[in-house]
Amino acid sequence: MSLETCKQLLSELDRMEIYRPYKHRQPFEQGVSTFSNFTLGLGLFLFSILAGLAAYQEWLGELDAGTVGFALWVGLASMAITTLSLLSPLVLFIWYCRRWNHIVYRDLENAFEHDLDIVESIGQFPSEVLSYTKLWLQTRVSRMERRMSFLFGSKTAAFSLLFLSLNLVDRVGGFNIFSRTFSHEITAANFVDWLAVWGLSFVLGLSLATLVMRRLTARYSYQVEIIGLALEIQSPEPAKSGSRPHLES
Repeated sequence: MSLETCKQLLSELDRMEIYRPYKHRQPFEQGVSTFSNFTLGLGLFLFSILAGLAAYQEWLGELDAGTVGFALWVGLASMAITTLSLLSPLVLFIWYCRRWNHIVYRDLENAFEHDLDIVESIGQFPSEVLSYTKLWLQTRVSRMERRMSFLFGSKTAAFSLLFLSLNLVDRVGGFNIFSRTFSHEITAANFVDWLAVWGLSFVLGLSLATLVMRRLTARYSYQVEIIGLALEIQSPEPAKSGSRPHLES
C-alpha cells in the first residue's frame, strides 16, 4: 500500500460534494425561481426610480403633473410586480403538494446516481487503500467527537451555549461592549468589562468552533460511507440471501 495512493484517494474524496437537491431542480422549479428573482429585481428597480423622484421632490424642487403621474404608475407597477415575486413561492408550494410523491422519488433517484458516480470514480483504488482510508477517517471522526463531547457533552449543547452567549452579550450591554472596551486600555475602572468581554469571546468562539467541527465530522462520515459502498462493489463474495446485491459498473 502506497502513501501517495492514499493521499490521492483523500484528494479525490475532498473534491466530492454531498448531494444538494437544489442543484437538481426540474425545469418548472427553475422557471418559477427565475421568474421570482426577475420580478423581485424589476420591482426593486422601479422602486429605486420612485425613490429617486421622491428625493428630487424633497430636496431639489417640485415635480410637474406629468412626472407625478409617472411616479404614481411606477409605484403601482413596483407593488404589483413585487407581489408577483412573493406569490411565486406559493405556486411552487402548491406544485410540490400535488407532486410530492414523484418529487421525493426523483430526489432519491438523483441522490442514488450522484453517490454511485462517486463510488465508481474511487473504485479504481485498491481495496486495501480503501479499507485503510476508511478506518483512518473513522478514527479521525471518533477523535473529533470525543473532543466535542469532552467540552460540551450532548450534540445540542454547542447550540445552547451559543444562544446563551448571545443572550449574555445582550444583558451586559449588547455588542457595543466589545467596541467600547477594546477602544480603551485596561484600567481598574474597566477591568470588569474586560473580564466579561474575554469570557464571552472565549465561550462564543468555542461554540462556533464546535459547530464547524461538527460540519467537518459530517463530511468525513459521508466519505466513510462512500468508501464503504465502494468496498461493497469490489467485494468478490457473492451476495447472501436477504443482503443487498452488488452493483456492476
